[in-house]
Amino acid sequence: MAVDTRKAEILKLHDRAAEKSEALRVAENMISKSAQKFDEFLRSSDAAAHEAIHKADEAARVAQEKAAAVQQLRQKLESAKARAASNSEKVEEYSRYRAFLEHITPHDWLKDQEGKSRESVQKLKQQWVQAQLQQQQLQYATDLEGIDSELKEKLKELEKKPRDSKANAALRKDMEEKAEKRKRQLTGKLKSVAELEELFESEKLALTGSHLYFQDPQEPLRLFRELEEENLFLIQTAHEHAIVRVTRRSTQYLKELEAMEKRFAGTRAEMNARLEGLEAVITELQEQLKQQHRTCKQYREVLALQEQESDVFVSLQKLTAHVAAIHAACNFDTLCSDLVCCPVQSEEGSVDCLRMLEQIEARLDSHLAALAKHEVGSPPGKGQGKATTRESPSRKVSSTAFKE
Repeated sequence: MAVDTRKAEILKLHDRAAEKSEALRVAENMISKSAQKFDEFLRSSDAAAHEAIHKADEAARVAQEKAAAVQQLRQKLESAKARAASNSEKVEEYSRYRAFLEHITPHDWLKDQEGKSRESVQKLKQQWVQAQLQQQQLQYATDLEGIDSELKEKLKELEKKPRDSKANAALRKDMEEKAEKRKRQLTGKLKSVAELEELFESEKLALTGSHLYFQDPQEPLRLFRELEEENLFLIQTAHEHAIVRVTRRSTQYLKELEAMEKRFAGTRAEMNARLEGLEAVITELQEQLKQQHRTCKQYREVLALQEQESDVFVSLQKLTAHVAAIHAACNFDTLCSDLVCCPVQSEEGSVDCLRMLEQIEARLDSHLAALAKHEVGSPPGKGQGKATTRESPSRKVSSTAFKE
């Protein structure tokens, strides 16, 4: 019994050992498979790492090449910009030269060239439009043939493939519609004659070029020399004409000056004659005033002797008569005639006598002022002395003779 039990236990242990060995074998197989997978993973990771390194190196090389290419392109761009700026400056300078040459070009030649240029441009436009139309038609026909041939090839390929008839018909219809659509697009892209003419007009400056009047660089220099010589001749001629005009004007001015001197001499002689006449009149008036002063002095003496007598009126009447005579000599007739006709009876007669003396004095002063004004050529001091000496008698008459 114990032996059986032992055997059973031994069998159980054997079974367990077999199970353990089987599990160990399975585990070893799994470990070996895992090791193989890990080795494969290591190998694949090494290959991926090598490939990544290779790709990174390749990318770095490509990046360096691109950077070098970009640097070269930048350098080329800078040089192109510099050349473009230089070319634009040259174009601007040449445009100024061209404008200058066109400015000095004869207008008749420019008009002729404009007519010829219009005719040549018209002919060139017609030729260009015809050429573009022909080229457009050829290209359109070629494109249509290409579309038709492509459609035929696709239809042949479609017939070779084993498909349903309905599907083939649908595909065939779709292909034909696409071909028709492409043909309509090509037809819409065709340009008309008006569009081609507009395109030519927009590019006319690039298609045509105008000729210049000056073909030789020495021609403007020769023209400038001729113009310079002509200008010098015109300047010399204008200078000579100016000298002639100035000479004529100077001669005319001299003649006018001589005529003015003659007129001035005649006017001066006339004024001197008038001045002499006025001086004679003034001298005569001064003599008359002196005579009147003497007469007044005599009358004052007589009146002084006859203060007690009653015939003072008679003396006053005589004095008034003498003053009236002087007044009449000075062309004051109205008051003089009144005084002669009406004897002095009151203080009004003495007032009238004083008024006559004031008028005589004013007339004498006006003559003296006229004499001083017309004394041309005489020293200023001399004329002023005469005026003062001639003024004193009238002042004496007004101040002393009739205060009594």
